[in-house]
Amino acid sequence: MRPNTHDEKRLLGGRKAEDQSRRRSVMMIAAGWMLAIGLILFSALLFVAGARRLFLTANPHFTLKHVEIEGPTKSDKLLLTDVDALKEDLQQSLKNFEVGRVNLFTLDLASIRSKTLKMPATRACTVERILPDTLRITIFEKRPVARILSEGSVLLCSLDGSLLSKNEGNYDNLPVIQPSKPGRLQPGSEIEDPAVLTALRYLQHAGTWWREFDGRKIFPEMIFTPTFIKTRADGTLCVTVAANPDCRLLAGVTLYLNPSPVELEPSVKRAVDWVLHNRDEGGKEVKEYIEATVRAPAGK
Repeated sequence: MRPNTHDEKRLLGGRKAEDQSRRRSVMMIAAGWMLAIGLILFSALLFVAGARRLFLTANPHFTLKHVEIEGPTKSDKLLLTDVDALKEDLQQSLKNFEVGRVNLFTLDLASIRSKTLKMPATRACTVERILPDTLRITIFEKRPVARILSEGSVLLCSLDGSLLSKNEGNYDNLPVIQPSKPGRLQPGSEIEDPAVLTALRYLQHAGTWWREFDGRKIFPEMIFTPTFIKTRADGTLCVTVAANPDCRLLAGVTLYLNPSPVELEPSVKRAVDWVLHNRDEGGKEVKEYIEATVRAPAGK
């Protein structure tokens, strides 16, 4: 006997309504769980925020009382960093930086680090909270390698061309560089004069390049002790060196070096070879200059 079509439709409609009701129930249960979880997370956040404020940011026990600005170790004295200027700059430019009135955990360490890195002598730094009441800024200073003449004054300069103010310490042993174009230089700025950058490149090169002679390593700085560096109109780098009796160099001898990047190393090598091969008994004592450019034979 064939089933009644009306009965089939009614049965299918009932099943469909039952399925829809079941899906609505599942969705309502899921929504309820999601709402409950959301309320729990929100309550937890409120609790954490309240606890943080209660135990940290609003806790008078963590009031900032000391600001330590020092070198990477206790024995490393900061020679070029103006500590007072840094503290004043932080006080004026950063909100909530006031000793005795601000909580240690409200300080923006990233902003303090950014300000510290802008100091002329700062190469790198770390900023940390030392509980319960101390902010410690550790500064790694740039190393000065030369003194730069600037309209009668003298500034220190690092290998990367950064100009540093001269505070404490004795740097009279560093070579003096005379820029090819006179001008007033400011601490914190970068060297742009190609002649000065060439001189710095020579100083870096003299301390890293070496050659073997008589079974030992010879660095240019072992026989060339630069005291004054300038450039000539033709671009030649003139390096006046101090006396070095072992290498038969008299005081005031000048090395004429080719400053181009591809010729600087061969030029220094020619000067080194000339001194090494003429320092033995019967060799020629260098009294005036060593011509080490490709435009003239080595030595005079």
